[in-house]
Amino acid sequence: ASTVTIGAGAASNRTFAFRNPPSIMNPLLPTERDAEQETEALIDHLFHHDNTAPFLAKNLITNLVTSNPSPRYVKAVATAFTNGEYGGKTYSGDYGDLGAAVAAVLLDAEARSVVLDQDPTFGSFRQPLLKVIHFLRSMELQPHDDREVELWDLIRRIGMDPYRSDSFYLADFQPDGPVEEMSLFAPEAQLLTSTHIVEFLNGLGSTATYGLGDCKEGIGSRMGDGMCQFAKSHTQRVDASLAWRPTANDTEGIVEELSLLLTAGRLSSGTRRVIEGAHADVLRTSGPGVTQLGGENDRHATGLVACVGECDGSRQCAKDLRCFFRSNGGAIPGCVGEWGEPDWDFCYNPAGDNAALKAAQELFLASADFHVSAYNALTPAVRPRPVETPSTPSRGYKAIVVLFMSGGGDSYNVLVPLSACKGSDLFAEYTRVRTNLAL
Repeated sequence: ASTVTIGAGAASNRTFAFRNPPSIMNPLLPTERDAEQETEALIDHLFHHDNTAPFLAKNLITNLVTSNPSPRYVKAVATAFTNGEYGGKTYSGDYGDLGAAVAAVLLDAEARSVVLDQDPTFGSFRQPLLKVIHFLRSMELQPHDDREVELWDLIRRIGMDPYRSDSFYLADFQPDGPVEEMSLFAPEAQLLTSTHIVEFLNGLGSTATYGLGDCKEGIGSRMGDGMCQFAKSHTQRVDASLAWRPTANDTEGIVEELSLLLTAGRLSSGTRRVIEGAHADVLRTSGPGVTQLGGENDRHATGLVACVGECDGSRQCAKDLRCFFRSNGGAIPGCVGEWGEPDWDFCYNPAGDNAALKAAQELFLASADFHVSAYNALTPAVRPRPVETPSTPSRGYKAIVVLFMSGGGDSYNVLVPLSACKGSDLFAEYTRVRTNLAL
């Protein structure tokens, strides 16, 4: 490589110099061999650059452990990558050892300290796509008839998509508020838009309740035109369903199993109480198999819960329940005991005890414990309300109103002349041209 000098000469204070980029290829007679050698030289230069090891180290840490690692942590991982050894164990002993680097990431004190889990600045907001895969695998998504599982339009709905090389978020993103004020980073939080949050909750909530399909805001493939109204009954039309069932029989045990699978046991006491209360409440109204029959013969009764009669139709039952029409005193799904006449009909939940499990799964999806990798420690103080700045009455106000007609806008009726038009009568001309379409 040569040095290019620009200026009035070596003795001048206005002289500038830069290094001419090295070139292995002969520009007049380029060969394939020269091109391969120059490419290899560039790759070797980048691979052995002084910034490569710390750059790779920080990216491994931020994706696997925490968004804000200490300089010591980054240095330890970079050193392991450079030397090929960590913690007294030699992996390859060579430069560029990913095995040693990953070991340093996962075995470092910052990655394993339970004390740091209590630090609100530690950990990270989990990537949306990883949360989707985590939930489906933990809850044992089971394809129907060996169908291929398809996740539709995730890039629009949650901001990420499999097999896409898009840069979903910036590595140095700082959301407004405490994170920015403390000069910290939360890259994945750039995807926390209102649209992505709602679409994520709707998509996985629909999967828990109805199975993997496109109905009820689901993230699966289409069930067919006009079939969404039968989403609960036509289960053969969904591609897959969640097959996981708890081994525990009590609410506390079921929530504990879900906590282990979905939050690695980090479920906070406050969130646990909310989920356990909802689970127990749904069990009470859905009939887990031990609910006693009861009720009275009131044809005007409404909102009847599970195992309560006597109903003349599903309109008398509570939400999501149906009236079970029986004959000769037959058993009511989810209910035990005897009550009333043999021809009495009782409300029941078609989902049975799974209804309570689905309610718990949806609450886990909405909890902060599921979305972050650190412990969700609630502060005892109530968050203060923001102070509203009083508006100045004298200040003028302008607004731009956008009407998105989604293809149904009649452009000739967007701006219609009415009156006070100088010259010819434009409204009469407009009416004559538009005939019966005039406004």
